[in-house]
Amino acid sequence: GVYATVAQYRARTGNQFTPDSTVSQRLRLASEQIDVALIGAVYAVDADGMPTDPALVDVLQRACCEQVRFLNAHNDDALVKREYVSTNVGGVNVTRAPSTLAPALPPLGPQTLAILHVAGVLQVAPMVHW
Repeated sequence: GVYATVAQYRARTGNQFTPDSTVSQRLRLASEQIDVALIGAVYAVDADGMPTDPALVDVLQRACCEQVRFLNAHNDDALVKREYVSTNVGGVNVTRAPSTLAPALPPLGPQTLAILHVAGVLQVAPMVHW
């Protein structure tokens, strides 16, 4: 499932310019990225696998909105831009960043991590590669 709506994202961030279709796509991606970080977390869910505790629903909605803000800032849904330090399209000159050796988790934004950690959803902050 998706943890937030386009309207919730716009209300939280004030971003009225990113097209609805882009926000909607990134809400799905952000929800999936948060799900990866929550592997092993235990909480009550409904038949669709969505949390039932209103406080947790709120936490995940806020975290999802912040993750979309992070995705919008980086504009790299496929997570490939961060793999390169420099590129040259004309001469096809590419240099890989040394810190991109297949990170285990998709990167979560700092505010996303803060929301999840402070709420106790993440017992420890996951290791992320910026």
